[in-house]
Amino acid sequence: MNDAGTKIHVNNVRVSVYNDPCANLSLERDMRAGDTFIVNVTGCKIPSTGEYYKADVTITYKDTASGIYRNSVGECHGSVEN
Repeated sequence: MNDAGTKIHVNNVRVSVYNDPCANLSLERDMRAGDTFIVNVTGCKIPSTGEYYKADVTITYKDTASGIYRNSVGECHGSVEN
């Protein structure tokens, strides 16, 4: 979700599972404030159903109003569901 409060241009999404880089997706996606979209990531080694996982996510985007590139960094974790 674009929570930046301004229009942005998403350039890249990187994912690491347990510090193992497994996805580096180049994107060209404009998003207005509040817009959402889903990125499907493949190639990551995910534990079995019921086991714990931890994924670090970095989204690189450009704030179109200022022209400044920024990184949004976060973490997803929990039990793997089927």
